[in-house]
Amino acid sequence: MKLEITEAQRHRIAPWVLGLLIAIFAGATFWGYQALFRPPDAPPPPPPCIVQTVSSELSTSQVTVNVLNGGTKSGQAKVVADALAAQGFVIGYIDNAQPVSWVTVVGSTKESPEVLLVASFFPEAVLRADDRESHSVDVIINNLWEALPEGVPTTISVDTGTVCLPSIAKKNP
Repeated sequence: MKLEITEAQRHRIAPWVLGLLIAIFAGATFWGYQALFRPPDAPPPPPPCIVQTVSSELSTSQVTVNVLNGGTKSGQAKVVADALAAQGFVIGYIDNAQPVSWVTVVGSTKESPEVLLVASFFPEAVLRADDRESHSVDVIINNLWEALPEGVPTTISVDTGTVCLPSIAKKNP
């Protein structure tokens, strides 16, 4: 038995098939537009800090620094990150920031040993605290930054023997 469709049936079915194809195309176009122009996913939150035992000193290899370019010179944050990495710091990420007038060092508290160690490489920096749990340190640079000073110690004394540091800093002992 062969199924045959008459010309009249074909004329009744054709608009429905065309409508279905147009609906599928419109849905795919809408989905593609949404996927293309939606904002990127937010980065994952930084890992919480882990209390680590240090002898009596905290070294640069135990501190995670995020470098942000708050100036207009392209690539400036990468230059600073490379200079800090050469001093032993663990670089968390490099990004852009809102413009700043002064080099700014941001950490959990202004007195945190990791903040003071990073700030020692930026003598004229403004220190800011934001109560972050990760204990990483942000350095926001501007167009006036030229180079790290020479001869800055890569360790700082710690009175307590324990320091709360980001877990990613453990990758680089």
